[in-house]
Amino acid sequence: MKKSCLIFFSFIMAFASCKAGSVVTQSGWGEVDGEGISLYTFENENGMVVAVSNFGASIVKMAIPDVGGKLTDVVGGYDALAELVADKSYQGPLVGRYANRIKDGKFEIDGESYQLSINENTNHIHGGISGFGKKVWASSIVAKNGGDVVVMTYTSEDGEEGYPGKMTVTVEFDLDGDNNFAVEISAVCDAATVVNLTPHLYFNLNGEGSVLDHRFKINGSAYLPTDAQLIPTGQLTDVTGTPFDFRNFKKIGQDINVKNPDLVFGGGYDHNWVIDGFDGTMREQCHLIGDKSGIQMQIFANQPGLQFYSGNFLDGSITGKGSVAYGLRSLIVLEPQNFPDAPNHENFPNAVLRPGEVYNSKIIYRLTL
Repeated sequence: MKKSCLIFFSFIMAFASCKAGSVVTQSGWGEVDGEGISLYTFENENGMVVAVSNFGASIVKMAIPDVGGKLTDVVGGYDALAELVADKSYQGPLVGRYANRIKDGKFEIDGESYQLSINENTNHIHGGISGFGKKVWASSIVAKNGGDVVVMTYTSEDGEEGYPGKMTVTVEFDLDGDNNFAVEISAVCDAATVVNLTPHLYFNLNGEGSVLDHRFKINGSAYLPTDAQLIPTGQLTDVTGTPFDFRNFKKIGQDINVKNPDLVFGGGYDHNWVIDGFDGTMREQCHLIGDKSGIQMQIFANQPGLQFYSGNFLDGSITGKGSVAYGLRSLIVLEPQNFPDAPNHENFPNAVLRPGEVYNSKIIYRLTL
């Protein structure tokens, strides 16, 4: 067979081996301030189901059949839109303009000082009092790569929550035939600003109960110690010999109660890990395994950090899906992102976006058995 025929045959075989993308259905999910809210539901040939809403660009469902064939929803959240609107614990939305904490809500760009809204102790967190997770996003279904994707956009005006510059954000959600759910976020601005955007998802791969026996691995050899208000001190600390060493699989609960000073402030893990070998390309950040369901999740991202919060402040006061109360460590949060308070630390990755530049964050959640 001629070389050109072999190349063509190889291309056809590679194309045929790729599973088609998923089909998306759109349904009404109520209204917020007179604006219609939609629920977009993805489903692929493997039975994986993901639902997203244009309120807060929120991910409200991520489900896959477990080892027994039971469809298991692995993310926390709510059944009704009204509950999501009233939520104060960031159950599933895209958070920003700057995810995580900024000390005292203050930073400087080019010698000019800015004051953001304060909404946690004396600090700014997850975009402020009414961040991106509380906004109604423009949304549509778009055909792409043999399937459907959902595209959402939001324009944040100059001065919103104290941030400088007008910024337009676009998010694309896509579920492929290999159970990769991708979230790609881009942003542009008309004046220098800071940006850090990520979905704020709570996970339990068993679908219920405690997460302490989940096995977990983080591809990070250093973490960021914090002060009493969970603001990074600026240090990068080696995980070796500490409860923060997740370089090999271990149960989440194995070292969570160790008397380590960096575990005291948050009553457990609520820290950013420094991803090994970060170079701006996609890397596996972590791998989580449900001890009862057999469901596994890998998170890949092009971001330098991963925030891991072990549900330390969940106390049963939040009633979520199926009227279940979310108790202590019934869910964990995993946020691929830039470092918390990066605008105030020269040794942290750059968080400033300037006119003419494009911010890009891509995250893939891969669910398998």
